[in-house]
Amino acid sequence: MVAKLPPLFVEVYGDSPTFGDRLAFKMVQMAAKGNMSAMNSILDRVEGKPVQGIRHSADEEKSVAFKVEIVHVGRVFEDV
Repeated sequence: MVAKLPPLFVEVYGDSPTFGDRLAFKMVQMAAKGNMSAMNSILDRVEGKPVQGIRHSADEEKSVAFKVEIVHVGRVFEDV
């Protein structure tokens, strides 16, 4: 037996949603009810996971140069 789809769901996804559509809708419902795990999962997918910091210490004589390139939504930002 297939559960009847809520009107908002049908409005957003149509009459024949994929499994991923159903899963995404359920995650949003869970997050709206206060489920922190669902909130974190959604934010990780939408905003990306937080970047882990890198700690480096060295003498000035042995300093290391590096290039960081961040690609976001088809645009490239560079920091040298």
